[in-house]
Amino acid sequence: MIEVLRSFAGVQIRGESIAISIHPVSEWRQPGDPTISLSIDGRSREWGNDWARLTSEQRLDFTPDELEIVRTPGSTGELRALHVEHAGLPGFRSGVTVALEHGMHAFLETELPRVDRVTRLTATLRDAVEPHLGRSPEAYAWTTLHPHELVALLNVASGAVIAGHTSADALRYAVLLYDGRWALSEEGDDPQYAGLGAALRQPDVLALLAGHAS
Repeated sequence: MIEVLRSFAGVQIRGESIAISIHPVSEWRQPGDPTISLSIDGRSREWGNDWARLTSEQRLDFTPDELEIVRTPGSTGELRALHVEHAGLPGFRSGVTVALEHGMHAFLETELPRVDRVTRLTATLRDAVEPHLGRSPEAYAWTTLHPHELVALLNVASGAVIAGHTSADALRYAVLLYDGRWALSEEGDDPQYAGLGAALRQPDVLALLAGHAS
């Protein structure tokens, strides 16, 4: 049986021996940049039936056009995730090819576009909140947001698109702190997230978020 599980800001499609994790990309900036990050896990009786990361710690990022779900006669088909490394050599592509288990096709066809939407909504929210934050960019920085704020935006977008939360709930459940408190709360934001929380609650930002909810 195939399961679809939430995995951080993305999802994991898990079968009997193969699990494909699909995550959004927080630093997406322009068309042509990767919007989907993949990792593959597998398990085998030879390993004690425990899950192990097959792609090691390597980050595999792709554009939607670089991901192909292939149905082949006499098999369950495969996912081909191949990235053009050099624009001048389009024939050379690197990545992974994974034989799919029965039933994975339909879930991949649904979840890949949704994770792509999370990446794009994150970028839209980032562009919308930056003017409200009023920060001056640091030298060589591509955004005025801090790393923990980018993660929070990714989770907000995922909550709206994948979990189907309302705008209020997408903010409320975006970041769970180590002490069990929610970082963005109607009872008061955590100090590290106060500026971002105020920016996210601006009417124009909330309207963007509401327009992208599932």
